[in-house]
Amino acid sequence: MKSVKKIVGKKTPGTLIVEKYRPRLNKLTPAERQQLRDRAMQIAFGHESESAPAYRR
Repeated sequence: MKSVKKIVGKKTPGTLIVEKYRPRLNKLTPAERQQLRDRAMQIAFGHESESAPAYRR
């Protein structure tokens, strides 16, 4: 029985960015992640936001 070939499409810009930065991002501490999340909220919403509860493993 023949196996079906996977159709590999062109990688999206988001995929390329994730592949580039994932090794560095995996090494962040929870405090560094929170700082980046807070900065992203400032950029997205234009003001300070309340901190979300920390992610627990």
